[in-house]
Amino acid sequence: MDKDYYKILDVNMFSSNEKIKKSYRELAMKYHPDRNPGDEEASRKFIDINEAYEILSNNETRMQYNIKYLASNKYVVGALAVGGIGLGLILGRRKK
Repeated sequence: MDKDYYKILDVNMFSSNEKIKKSYRELAMKYHPDRNPGDEEASRKFIDINEAYEILSNNETRMQYNIKYLASNKYVVGALAVGGIGLGLILGRRKK
């Protein structure tokens, strides 16, 4: 995964749409090219912030992004696998 949109907007995966929108507005205002003339880093951040908000503000694109986000995060995948193995062991011991 190229960009972590949650990190760009300084929110987490479980943030509400309102929290995402609030963070977007604060960051967009902070890094807006009109407020930072000639600052290439601010321009790049502003573009990334807009891209992140475009993906995370739409429920459908956010869901697709979350699937890719979870699949690319080795710690989450590992925890889910361990949880699945544990659940498999528990369910496998059920009496018939």
